[in-house]
Amino acid sequence: MYKLDILTINEDANFKFFTSWLKENYRPNYVGASFGFKVVLNFESEPTQSEKIDIINFYTSLTVNDVVPDLDILALYEQMKIDGKKYFFEAKAKYFGKKYKDGDLTDENIDYIYTRLERPERRLNHGDWMPALYYMQNKMGLITQDDIDNGYTQDIHDNIINDINEYLSQ
Repeated sequence: MYKLDILTINEDANFKFFTSWLKENYRPNYVGASFGFKVVLNFESEPTQSEKIDIINFYTSLTVNDVVPDLDILALYEQMKIDGKKYFFEAKAKYFGKKYKDGDLTDENIDYIYTRLERPERRLNHGDWMPALYYMQNKMGLITQDDIDNGYTQDIHDNIINDINEYLSQ
């Protein structure tokens, strides 16, 4: 086992990004790292002098913008979950809340509508805007007379689809 010490700590370096780069470029020789007052990299065997220089230069050149793409995707997905929950809450208020308050929709109507929208709502609440759109366009089926009788109209259906499309186009 060979240990390569990097004594100068790069405060901007992202540990996950750096170790991901090491795994990608130096496997199977690279086996792990630890960070503290110095960076200690563990290798099965001693890297060549040029590899050591490349590794140290790469580490010292990292900036705060060098991150594992998955972390950015996870942050985006988390925001999409927040947006999805907020959207569906607002859509329920916009399309059904006033009608319910005014007595135009009954508890039974609301239950029917929420049951009808259960799968798209679940997808939006998990940040899955594209699957919610797909479901509404391809799996939900046509708006029936029962839907209309219960307060879920083609206009409302189309408006929700348009809202999702608008969100996805941002």
